[in-house]
Amino acid sequence: TIQNFYVSTSGSDSVVANMGTEENPFETIQHALNHAIYDDEVHISAGTYNESLNNWGKDILIVGSGDHPENDVNIDGFFEITGGSPALYDLHLTNNDGTNDVLQINNDAVVTLYNLLITDSEYSGVTINNTAVVYMYNMTIYGNWTGVYENTLGSVSVFNSILWNNSPQEVYFFESGDSNTITISYSDVAGGQDSIITNDNGTVIWGDGNIDTDPLFIDPENSDYHLTEN
Repeated sequence: TIQNFYVSTSGSDSVVANMGTEENPFETIQHALNHAIYDDEVHISAGTYNESLNNWGKDILIVGSGDHPENDVNIDGFFEITGGSPALYDLHLTNNDGTNDVLQINNDAVVTLYNLLITDSEYSGVTINNTAVVYMYNMTIYGNWTGVYENTLGSVSVFNSILWNNSPQEVYFFESGDSNTITISYSDVAGGQDSIITNDNGTVIWGDGNIDTDPLFIDPENSDYHLTEN
């Protein structure tokens, strides 16, 4: 049976009756991840959470409230996926202290990322290592040192997403070791295919529908990543 856990900035991690429920939510996301087991769901209420996270290799759905993550659930820290087949929906992930990647996916994890906003890291927005497989849908990756850093024997697929203002490159393949593969389709990538640094160590499958056009965010300097109405 799938169990639902709830998190709120006004919640508590203390041991109480029915802890982690909608009526008595946890205060921290990691506390919910610690309690969740395979196929459980963690629902995060709007607010800012300053914590580093680990899914402990579990197959968990981690979902934020609302449909535009920068207005809803903001998580500032280092998020490590160590395995399993988790899914992350409707979150704004950052690493403002500049000490690490925003999201790092390791080992043999198979991960689905949907409607995430990933910004403000002096390292990578998303780093994929080992044999991990990652599917990204409706993503916005903006203002990191590298948008996607790939060092995996697995594969990375990007659909209907925006990679913009990640400097010096939007996508970077690790320069040694086994070959990497990334597929990008129906996405807006600054610099187009030329912004992908392969280091002659991988394959880029440049699919249909890709563009290189300024997405015209309303005010990214003040964290407003809504698109300007045309």
